[in-house]
Amino acid sequence: MRTFWRPYTDHVVYSHFMNLDVPLISFLEKWGYPAEYAADVDFHDEPDLGAGSRAVIFSGHGEYWSSAMRDHAHMLKASGVGLAFFGANDGYWQVRYADSGTRNAMRTMICYKNYQDPLINDPRMATVLFRDPHVGRPENGLIGIMHPLTAGVRQFVPLIARATSEPVFARTGLASGDSTTAIGGWEGDRILDNGATPSDLVVLFEAPFVNRDGTPDVMQTTIYRGPWILKTWPAKPTRGSNGSRGICWLYYSVNRAE
Repeated sequence: MRTFWRPYTDHVVYSHFMNLDVPLISFLEKWGYPAEYAADVDFHDEPDLGAGSRAVIFSGHGEYWSSAMRDHAHMLKASGVGLAFFGANDGYWQVRYADSGTRNAMRTMICYKNYQDPLINDPRMATVLFRDPHVGRPENGLIGIMHPLTAGVRQFVPLIARATSEPVFARTGLASGDSTTAIGGWEGDRILDNGATPSDLVVLFEAPFVNRDGTPDVMQTTIYRGPWILKTWPAKPTRGSNGSRGICWLYYSVNRAE
């Protein structure tokens, strides 16, 4: 159980908000994109948020989602709104909010992360992984890929371009096999064979790396249509997010998705 009334450390503010959210905000504001901003609790509590938009971007590291947030994302997708996930293991843990009255509503998040949850048999309230049988909604059913249980935090590594014939690569100058600087990392997602992967999923980038136990692995950036659903992972802040060859085209492609 975590309350939003607790104080935030400088580390939390810098490593998450300043490193993951602010670079995207800076890019959108610099180039004049019409954008509005909301927090997870807003996305949980306002089911019409984002309706009619061209795209909704999930910035940063959105690991903890409520069932209402998952429903909301599916609703947007079904209505033709593009979704972009710029973090890893988004929508990973299902959480619920404690309602302690008007002032404290949605100020306390509950996540047991085990079967000791008294609501474990309620698939919309059980606070376990979304892929857990008690919930039965694996993340890749929405996002396209998801976080491997065996993978941990890793060093930043280069991104290797793959399907460069895709429209999102237009005017980037990238060819298949080209690599960026070491901007992909921290945590990452990839294709997992669980029967929920979208049939038209396309791998845009791959980032091979070696796990701590010495086994080879890979992180991936993907996209699938109906509308476009783009998935990448937290990226190391570089000049690329402000106009040089790097990850800026990701922001561009999301805002041009049709």
